[in-house]
Amino acid sequence: MEVKAKIEKFLNDNKDEKKAIFDGKLITTNFQVLGIKTKSLEIFAKQLVKENVDIREIPLKCHEEILLAGFMIAFSKEDIDNKLEKFKYLLPYIDNWASCDMIVSRLKNFDSKKDFFVSLLERDNVFSVRVGIIWLFKFVMRYDIAYVYNLLSKIDCDKWDRGVSIKIFPSYYVKMAIAWCYSEMCIYNFDFIYNKLPFMKDKFIRLKTIQKACESYRIDREKKEKLKEISKIAL
Repeated sequence: MEVKAKIEKFLNDNKDEKKAIFDGKLITTNFQVLGIKTKSLEIFAKQLVKENVDIREIPLKCHEEILLAGFMIAFSKEDIDNKLEKFKYLLPYIDNWASCDMIVSRLKNFDSKKDFFVSLLERDNVFSVRVGIIWLFKFVMRYDIAYVYNLLSKIDCDKWDRGVSIKIFPSYYVKMAIAWCYSEMCIYNFDFIYNKLPFMKDKFIRLKTIQKACESYRIDREKKEKLKEISKIAL
């Protein structure tokens, strides 16, 4: 069976209308959502990798095909240069927080390509920037908090919102990723991020960082109380 036919059969056999409706409420994407379970996508991705299928053979016409291609890159045993080239091919198709976070969190062993992910922070596309943030968060942050903080603190989040009047500003997806990363910094080096928080100019990032940190079971009550005091500061 040719690749496209095999993929189409997999999609038809595994799509779930109820899950698709649920997933569609969580993400905003230009692609159709079929509601396929992540585990099923992972298993199928590993199968396609074993069969030496190239992600360029995947139509990439729905959300799940984009996830499938991303998982294939992550699971591939190819050399890192080839994997990065394939990821660059896939990057323009990543248009929501779910495909970004689910794919990027699986991109292990890309350490030698750190400069590429850092360069994404300067892109104009919101989700390309989020890709860079999430990769640094997942694979660099805990080892070099100051380095990652300095990179993220320089991102001009509001540039996407100027002249825009919609319910959710484009910068939301970048700011939430930054706040998520900062909240995790509280776990690894509380004093570092605690001393930075009062001086954060972006109120949304500051308050979301505190909220997410206070929701974490890995941060003790005393530290959470200290964070809550910062949230009362009017800047």
